[in-house]
Amino acid sequence: MSPRTCLTLEQKLQVHLKLKQNPGMNNPMPAEWIYATFKARVSRATLARLRNLPSSYFSHVDLSATKRRRVKFPQFERELREFFFQNEAKTAMADDVLLLKAHKLAERLGGRGGTGTRSSTCHCSETLHGAGCISAAMRRAD
Repeated sequence: MSPRTCLTLEQKLQVHLKLKQNPGMNNPMPAEWIYATFKARVSRATLARLRNLPSSYFSHVDLSATKRRRVKFPQFERELREFFFQNEAKTAMADDVLLLKAHKLAERLGGRGGTGTRSSTCHCSETLHGAGCISAAMRRAD
């Protein structure tokens, strides 16, 4: 089985525009074009989704990302990312440092009031995804 590849939002936008410009293209043709252009295989369901996406879907800040996801605690994530990018050039960042900062941010942003961020958010992230995923996600975010 070939390794899974994901199209970036910029690539998805290119496919979306090509499908909108050529509405008569049936499914094998765009799939072949995508493979020739991006070296990625896509399913019929992906083609249908890309064909039917509204253009506003692509009004995103980071088109190099592979997915648009809604953030549960935007202020928490924004501040944690800022901390990471401010300090990554100075020192090698360990997962424990990120987790400690995440816990402190969660406490500072409050419990159920304010943003609704709880310190259990950090624990859940730690438990479900492992500590290494937090720093990997921060590195991918750039």
